[in-house]
Amino acid sequence: VRELTLQHGFSDSVVAAAIEVNADDIHLEDLIFQYNIGGFGTGVGMVAHGNLTLYNSTFQFQSGGGASGVYLAQGIHGVVIDGCTFDQNSADFAAILQAAYHDNIGEYSVIVRNSTITNNSSSGVVTSKGDWRMENTTISGNVSIRSGYAGGLHCTQAFYMQGNTISGNSPSDVSPSLADCTK
Repeated sequence: VRELTLQHGFSDSVVAAAIEVNADDIHLEDLIFQYNIGGFGTGVGMVAHGNLTLYNSTFQFQSGGGASGVYLAQGIHGVVIDGCTFDQNSADFAAILQAAYHDNIGEYSVIVRNSTITNNSSSGVVTSKGDWRMENTTISGNVSIRSGYAGGLHCTQAFYMQGNTISGNSPSDVSPSLADCTK
């Protein structure tokens, strides 16, 4: 899918309000996600074994669900989020949320690079996997509404990070700490 605006989707029972990915390989580019509500993810929900590539897309004014931008569940093989913007969204957990296991095929199952995650009413990124890679991404101005979660990045396993800016988030930038989240 290329060059499409997805607006005003609503769901209280499916994984994603805008796009639910349940296929082997999906490439999404130059999309705008706005004003979608509900589901576990209000933008893109990855629910099956497969690969997702998401380039140069914008997630704005999304609300509800576990993730306002990208929700990753089930046994995903690989996800690349490159050049995307997540701005002024609201979610229970994060703009990007990894909520289930990955198949760990390849060195990294999730790569986030060259992206901006700002001014969201949630954490910027929440992950419990150590097979992530995050590069040249800015996470700032996010405010977590979940007790015990940082506004910027919340992790339970360390993963590879390089060239990121994580600052100005509330109640903290990283939890448990940047040292705990960095390999």
